[in-house]
Amino acid sequence: MIYKLTNVTLDRVPKGKENEGQVYVHADVVNPNDLFDGPSRQAIFDEALIRKFQEFFSVTENGTSPTNMPIPEELLVFKGGRYEQFVFPETMVMLNEDGTLRRNPRSGNLYRRDGITILCKFTVDNETGERRYAHGWDPISRGTRIMNSMFAPLSKFDTSTVAPPQLINDKQTLEADYSTIPGTPPPCA
Repeated sequence: MIYKLTNVTLDRVPKGKENEGQVYVHADVVNPNDLFDGPSRQAIFDEALIRKFQEFFSVTENGTSPTNMPIPEELLVFKGGRYEQFVFPETMVMLNEDGTLRRNPRSGNLYRRDGITILCKFTVDNETGERRYAHGWDPISRGTRIMNSMFAPLSKFDTSTVAPPQLINDKQTLEADYSTIPGTPPPCA
């Protein structure tokens, strides 16, 4: 199957993880043959691919170029891929780059996951014609690498102290102050 990469960025692994600070490619993967199949956001840790994309990103955006440059179309086409499920050994929460818990900006809830859908890459053996996963692109290698780089076990955190903040007028606050919302009636006595 052929996929197209869009919204490509270079991000870093959060603090406190085993490969802290490592750059990885973050991109939306789209099936150009099925417009109703929405994009899937994927993290790619393939070192050769990372080095290639770094040539087109500025140093301030984790690249090696003095300025951002357009990414050639041939780099944005991903051939021989298939989606696979990777199930985590326990419920995990996503982390920010600084190692803190990542929250949904709209709801304030933690990003909890029991597993992820990952894109795996196939190659074809020239002699036998056998299809197999490309080195490092099998579901276990990719899933384990993403899990160890971007997630932490929920059990590691005291969830009683990890209550989601409330969103008031698009601002996060730990205690709700409804008096700032126009038209809110005064509290009952």
